[in-house]
Amino acid sequence: MLVKDIMKTDVKTTSSLTTVKKAAEIMSENDIGCLLIVDDVLKGIITERDMVKRVVAAGLDVRKTRISRVMTKHVFFVSPDDDLHKTINIMTSRHVKRLPVIYANEVVGIITFTDIIESQPKIIQEIYRSRFI
Repeated sequence: MLVKDIMKTDVKTTSSLTTVKKAAEIMSENDIGCLLIVDDVLKGIITERDMVKRVVAAGLDVRKTRISRVMTKHVFFVSPDDDLHKTINIMTSRHVKRLPVIYANEVVGIITFTDIIESQPKIIQEIYRSRFI
């Protein structure tokens, strides 16, 4: 099974100039755990954990602090044609729960550990068909 088979394509993004408050509002309104930071190309990711550790615990002013100051800048990613085994290896070895999906330098989706878990019945079916039918 490939990333494109289970990735989400409705990805929420924001600019690196966005305030932490606005980013948190976007995440809350869309009931999502992260935002991708895109200024023409992927520049970073901000997660709920980043918000807690780098903003709240640090006592930063959410109305003045820009996402560029607290986002994770080194972002691991996959392509739509990568297989799930590679994706799972990246997630587990890098201790990340979400990976942007990039094609031709553009964000085309996101895949999460939850997406992978939810796809397990499909994966089991695929294995069964390939070995027993």
